[in-house]
Amino acid sequence: MKNINLLVDYKGYFGSSYLAPIYRSGMNKELLKEQFARQGWEVRYIPFSAIDFRQDYSKEFFLYTSSEDEGGHYKDYIEDILLGLSLQGAELVPEFKYFRAHHNKVFMEILRQLLGEEKTGKVTAHTFGTFEDMAASMPLTEDDAKSVIKAFSGSVSSNVFLAKNRKQLAAIARRISRSRHLSSELRDMGRAIKHKGYRKESLHRKKYIVQN
Repeated sequence: MKNINLLVDYKGYFGSSYLAPIYRSGMNKELLKEQFARQGWEVRYIPFSAIDFRQDYSKEFFLYTSSEDEGGHYKDYIEDILLGLSLQGAELVPEFKYFRAHHNKVFMEILRQLLGEEKTGKVTAHTFGTFEDMAASMPLTEDDAKSVIKAFSGSVSSNVFLAKNRKQLAAIARRISRSRHLSSELRDMGRAIKHKGYRKESLHRKKYIVQN
């Protein structure tokens, strides 16, 4: 039989099935194991934290699911593990780029552009890392140009807004890109006072997308 590794989270769950006997307790691992065996695959369940990069995982198959945790803290850890496996030559299912696109509208847009207009349709979109990026690249005068603006996080249509003109676009972009960190902002104000010519860090560093 062929071997495949299924990566489980810190609760021992694979996936986050809403229809499980215990809410969000993951898929039925024994049933998964049986179904894979019928197709000629032997399953081994491995926690993300048990991956030891002193071992060689090249050419091994790893099936995984993402995480829905608030703030993306555990998802960020999973990303480290998956990228390490990918760099070592493991076969990830799905590919790492699709994990990166989960709840990340900016990277979804990058993938869409890479696929090309023939496959995804003609949509003019721009990604920005700060509000200043956008202000420098497009006029923000009040006109009738409508835009769709998307915050980087969220699934489906969450955090998606319609701006009826450039003034609304600027207001929405400022709001969704606001990156609050009071202590850092106070320190940065101090640097601006102390060091002549110092340019303060942007207060709007959450990435987003604008579609025209």
